[in-house]
Amino acid sequence: FSALSVIKFPQSYRATLGGTFFNTLEFWRWIAHGVGESIIVVVLPMYLLTGMELRTGTMGTFWQAGIMSFTGVVIIANVKLLFFQSRWTWHMLVLLAMGPVAWLLCILTVNMVLAFDYDIYYTFNESVGQPAFWPVLIVILTVCIGKDIYSVAIDRHFNYKSHHIIEEYDAYHASRKEKGVVA
Repeated sequence: FSALSVIKFPQSYRATLGGTFFNTLEFWRWIAHGVGESIIVVVLPMYLLTGMELRTGTMGTFWQAGIMSFTGVVIIANVKLLFFQSRWTWHMLVLLAMGPVAWLLCILTVNMVLAFDYDIYYTFNESVGQPAFWPVLIVILTVCIGKDIYSVAIDRHFNYKSHHIIEEYDAYHASRKEKGVVA
């Protein structure tokens, strides 16, 4: 909440102190959610990338599944930041874009220099060029991000709470008065 909203709606601030929005049950729900998502992101590529090597029909190395898992983690983390943050400045958007760019630059550098690691040498290029890579990545992203979009939409439309209204109020006034904020 913004400082102005806390002054206008003090009951919403008191609710956060009382553990209404975040408590032990909510914490363990987040942990279970994270463990479930990590299982999806790590295990799914190992089962769905069985046809990566066109000659043998098997996955070339575990590096291919690891590359897909880490690519999925980078994309999912950045998209979730977009969902959970309600106010953005241009600095934050630049930093958000730097995450995937840094991953791409690092993997391309490690991928093309044999001295870094022989096992991953040209594995990224080979993985991205295989026909199974992109559909599997889309399935992983759809499962992990789609469930969040669905649950947030259901929560906002059918189970709205007072803090949802205050967040909308803040976003509306931030977009009208503050320069440099993307609401």
